[in-house]
Amino acid sequence: MGLLVMGECHRGPGIKEVLRRAEELIRGKEVNVEYLLRLIRKHIPNSEWGVVNNAISGLETALWDLKGKLTGLPVYELLGGRVRDRVAVYADLHAGAGITETGGRRWVELASTEVAITLRIT
Repeated sequence: MGLLVMGECHRGPGIKEVLRRAEELIRGKEVNVEYLLRLIRKHIPNSEWGVVNNAISGLETALWDLKGKLTGLPVYELLGGRVRDRVAVYADLHAGAGITETGGRRWVELASTEVAITLRIT
Protein backbone atom coordinates (compact mmCIF):
# COMPACT_ATOMS: atom_id res chain seq x y z
CA MET A 1 0.00 0.00 0.00
CA GLY A 2 1.24 3.51 -0.78
CA LEU A 3 1.48 6.54 1.42
CA LEU A 4 -1.72 8.19 2.62
CA VAL A 5 -1.66 11.93 1.97
CA MET A 6 -4.28 14.60 2.58
CA GLY A 7 -5.70 17.38 0.46
CA GLU A 8 -9.04 19.13 0.56
CA CYS A 9 -11.28 20.87 -1.91
CA HIS A 10 -14.97 21.68 -1.90
CA ARG A 11 -17.12 19.05 -3.52
CA GLY A 12 -18.82 19.89 -6.73
CA PRO A 13 -19.63 18.65 -10.20
CA GLY A 14 -16.53 17.86 -12.20
CA ILE A 15 -14.06 17.63 -9.30
CA LYS A 16 -13.43 13.89 -9.70
CA GLU A 17 -12.94 14.23 -13.45
CA VAL A 18 -10.39 17.04 -13.00
CA LEU A 19 -8.50 14.97 -10.42
CA ARG A 20 -8.51 11.92 -12.73
CA ARG A 21 -7.08 14.02 -15.55
CA ALA A 22 -4.46 15.50 -13.24
CA GLU A 23 -3.49 12.03 -12.04
CA GLU A 24 -2.90 10.90 -15.62
CA LEU A 25 -0.55 13.86 -16.12
CA ILE A 26 1.53 13.43 -12.97
CA ARG A 27 1.55 9.67 -12.29
CA GLY A 28 5.10 8.32 -12.16
CA LYS A 29 6.78 11.73 -12.17
CA GLU A 30 9.16 13.07 -9.53
CA VAL A 31 7.36 14.93 -6.74
CA ASN A 32 8.38 18.46 -7.68
CA VAL A 33 5.25 20.28 -6.56
CA GLU A 34 5.70 23.51 -8.52
CA TYR A 35 6.57 21.66 -11.74
CA LEU A 36 3.59 19.31 -11.39
CA LEU A 37 1.19 22.19 -10.77
CA ARG A 38 2.50 24.03 -13.85
CA LEU A 39 2.07 20.84 -15.88
CA ILE A 40 -1.51 20.42 -14.72
CA ARG A 41 -2.40 24.06 -15.35
CA LYS A 42 -0.86 23.88 -18.81
CA HIS A 43 -2.81 20.80 -19.88
CA ILE A 44 -6.18 21.23 -18.16
CA PRO A 45 -8.23 24.12 -19.57
CA ASN A 46 -9.66 26.84 -17.32
CA SER A 47 -7.27 25.99 -14.49
CA GLU A 48 -7.30 29.52 -13.11
CA TRP A 49 -10.95 29.52 -12.01
CA GLY A 50 -13.93 27.48 -10.94
CA VAL A 51 -14.04 23.76 -10.39
CA VAL A 52 -10.62 23.18 -11.95
CA ASN A 53 -8.88 25.65 -9.63
CA ASN A 54 -10.77 24.17 -6.69
CA ALA A 55 -9.56 20.65 -7.53
CA ILE A 56 -5.99 21.85 -8.10
CA SER A 57 -6.02 23.53 -4.69
CA GLY A 58 -6.79 20.24 -2.95
CA LEU A 59 -4.27 18.41 -5.10
CA GLU A 60 -1.55 20.94 -4.26
CA THR A 61 -2.10 20.36 -0.55
CA ALA A 62 -1.86 16.60 -1.08
CA LEU A 63 1.34 16.99 -3.13
CA TRP A 64 3.00 19.04 -0.38
CA ASP A 65 1.90 16.40 2.14
CA LEU A 66 3.41 13.70 -0.07
CA LYS A 67 6.67 15.62 -0.50
CA GLY A 68 6.91 16.05 3.26
CA LYS A 69 6.37 12.36 3.89
CA LEU A 70 8.88 11.34 1.24
CA THR A 71 11.56 13.67 2.59
CA GLY A 72 10.74 13.22 6.27
CA LEU A 73 10.31 16.98 6.65
CA PRO A 74 7.30 18.95 7.86
CA VAL A 75 5.65 20.94 5.07
CA TYR A 76 6.47 24.25 6.74
CA GLU A 77 10.17 23.40 6.34
CA LEU A 78 9.64 22.67 2.63
CA LEU A 79 7.98 26.08 2.31
CA GLY A 80 10.87 27.97 3.84
CA GLY A 81 10.79 27.26 7.57
CA ARG A 82 9.01 28.51 10.62
CA VAL A 83 8.22 32.21 10.51
CA ARG A 84 5.84 32.71 13.46
CA ASP A 85 5.00 31.19 16.82
CA ARG A 86 1.23 31.51 16.45
CA VAL A 87 -1.15 31.31 13.52
CA ALA A 88 -4.63 32.78 13.33
CA VAL A 89 -7.16 30.21 12.14
CA TYR A 90 -10.19 30.88 10.00
CA ALA A 91 -13.14 28.57 10.60
CA ASP A 92 -15.78 28.16 7.93
CA LEU A 93 -18.77 27.08 9.99
CA HIS A 94 -21.41 26.80 7.28
CA ALA A 95 -21.37 23.02 7.01
CA GLY A 96 -20.66 21.83 10.54
CA ALA A 97 -23.45 19.93 12.24
CA GLY A 98 -23.84 21.22 15.77
CA ILE A 99 -21.22 23.90 15.23
CA THR A 100 -23.24 26.97 14.27
CA GLU A 101 -25.95 26.12 16.80
CA THR A 102 -23.42 26.48 19.63
CA GLY A 103 -22.05 29.79 18.39
CA GLY A 104 -18.82 28.12 17.36
CA ARG A 105 -18.02 26.53 20.73
CA ARG A 106 -18.17 23.06 19.19
CA TRP A 107 -15.59 24.09 16.57
CA VAL A 108 -13.28 25.28 19.33
CA GLU A 109 -13.67 21.91 21.07
CA LEU A 110 -12.89 20.04 17.86
CA ALA A 111 -10.01 22.34 16.95
CA SER A 112 -8.38 21.97 20.34
CA THR A 113 -8.06 18.23 19.76
CA GLU A 114 -8.22 17.45 16.04
CA VAL A 115 -6.41 20.43 14.52
CA ALA A 116 -3.66 20.68 17.11
CA ILE A 117 -2.95 16.96 16.99
CA THR A 118 -3.09 16.63 13.23
CA LEU A 119 -0.90 19.67 12.50
CA ARG A 120 1.45 19.20 15.44
CA ILE A 121 1.81 22.95 15.64
CA THR A 122 3.73 23.11 18.90
